[in-house]
Amino acid sequence: MSPIARLFLEQIFSQNVVLGGLLGALVVLIEARGSKRSVLEGAKISAVLAGVILLGWSLGEMLPVEAQLIRPWGFLLVAFAGGAVLRAWGAVASDWLGLPRIVLVLPLFVGIQLLLVEMGVEFAEIVARTLGAALGFYLVYVLCGGIWEASRLSEARPMYKGAPAVLISLAVLALAIGGLSLL
Repeated sequence: MSPIARLFLEQIFSQNVVLGGLLGALVVLIEARGSKRSVLEGAKISAVLAGVILLGWSLGEMLPVEAQLIRPWGFLLVAFAGGAVLRAWGAVASDWLGLPRIVLVLPLFVGIQLLLVEMGVEFAEIVARTLGAALGFYLVYVLCGGIWEASRLSEARPMYKGAPAVLISLAVLALAIGGLSLL
């Protein structure tokens, strides 16, 4: 495969920041339904996210160079294990559009493992990035749970309550974070 074709395929899936952000936002949008509930469930998902990243990185580092082709399958197995832990804890126990909610977290778990592990960083940096990703996800999860609850209790029109309010808030938050990163 040519280097250009490889870059193209990597940008579609494993290094696509937009897709990763969308999958993370989808988890937050579907799961975070109130400020009190989101505090505990966000902690569960963030803790499992950190564990999945560290376990996936550890397994990926233990593989010999000849076996690097099976690394994504290991990430998928680790993601399934993380999803099973979340399901046992009751965080993703119900269905969404006829699918088990575990389907929502699997792409998030696999994607962030691929993104962080393919950077080729050392253990200290992967721990720092993992804790940053887990804490950032937790903060956004709790914030969106509060926005969801506030929009539900407000006197706004029904079309501005719930998911539209959370999506607009996420867009404004993304613009603010993007602006601050330029400083």
